[in-house]
Amino acid sequence: MTVRKNHRIVSLLLLLPVTIPLLLLAVLDAAKWQHKYRQNTGAGHTYVHISLTPEEMVWMDKKEILVNGRMFDIKTIRLEKGRYEIYGHYDDKESKLLRLRKRQEESRNQHTLSQAFSSLQTLFFQEVNDCFPLHPATGKPATPCTSLIPEGYLSLITPPPKS
Repeated sequence: MTVRKNHRIVSLLLLLPVTIPLLLLAVLDAAKWQHKYRQNTGAGHTYVHISLTPEEMVWMDKKEILVNGRMFDIKTIRLEKGRYEIYGHYDDKESKLLRLRKRQEESRNQHTLSQAFSSLQTLFFQEVNDCFPLHPATGKPATPCTSLIPEGYLSLITPPPKS
């Protein structure tokens, strides 16, 4: 009887190295199929059908369009009677990123415009003291500064007005 018990224990111990990897493979395979199912069904997304004309289509990428300011991920698309029948879901995360990027570009453009305006001001509207330096002895403005006036205009002679 003890020999039989020992024989059963030894057989179970020999089967363990074979059965454990098989069980592990089965669990991993099930997890892989579950992940694939979630990807195909779009777990967490609400899929909708929309219909757009070609003029309304704003393509952002191969499988993404812009619909009413929101990104839309396309699952399937077909053209019927001059309209696109689209099945997919709205991607609010990408919509948020798109709005953030537009705001950054607008602020960058405003910053560039204000820099250009201030540069123009410094070029053409210098301080009076810079253009009319004071004479050290009298304290009154010396000769006018002509560095901002192009040389060609300085040599032009203007005739007196006719009465």
